[in-house]
Amino acid sequence: MHATEIVPLEPADLQLGGPAWRAAEAAGHDMSLIVEALRMPVSERLRQHDLALNAALSLREAFLQQYGGTGKAHHETH
Repeated sequence: MHATEIVPLEPADLQLGGPAWRAAEAAGHDMSLIVEALRMPVSERLRQHDLALNAALSLREAFLQQYGGTGKAHHETH
């Protein structure tokens, strides 16, 4: 296997119930989201990442336009 080769993981490969998994669950992390994400093809994960990134950048731009890049939220300015 080469370093650039993509090997799909199955949930069993994640050591379900292992110590790190249990610690994450105990901390309140929804581990089912990890399992769902790893079942998706890499291209779909990247597509969803791009959608989320574009949404975050749009929100940031809207904030900067609204508040002039001052970093002050609405409740702090009124």
